[in-house]
Amino acid sequence: MKANSEKIECLETDVLVIGSGIAGGVAALELADAGVSVTLVTRAKKPTESNTYYAQGGIVYEGIDDSPESLAEDVIRAGAGHSNPRAVIVLAERGPELVREILLEKLNIVVDRTPDGEFSLVREAAIPSPASCMHQMLLVNPLKLI
Repeated sequence: MKANSEKIECLETDVLVIGSGIAGGVAALELADAGVSVTLVTRAKKPTESNTYYAQGGIVYEGIDDSPESLAEDVIRAGAGHSNPRAVIVLAERGPELVREILLEKLNIVVDRTPDGEFSLVREAAIPSPASCMHQMLLVNPLKLI
């Protein structure tokens, strides 16, 4: 920016969300629905340009006979020691419920389904343990998220 040649615009907001992927977008929508003044920014020219767009096409959900403990173990193992344990516990305990409430029921995100209408669940690629059930994912077309 050139000194003294441009005005600096100041924007006031209660909450600043950085990133236009699914996490940032959902956070901004939930805050706005609660009456909070929220501003979402991204460095990309298009808001669809995010890690969500380039993800492998799934959202961690719950499979048959899953448990929060099993999911937490899988996430910690897949994170190779870099995961925040407290965040993993929140994800494992609340994640499937919030996916259902916000993405599926509120936002009507389109997910792949089997011929009989059930969710099409697949193994999450980062989880090596075939015995674990908590690496089930809902298949989502990222273009349908926007």
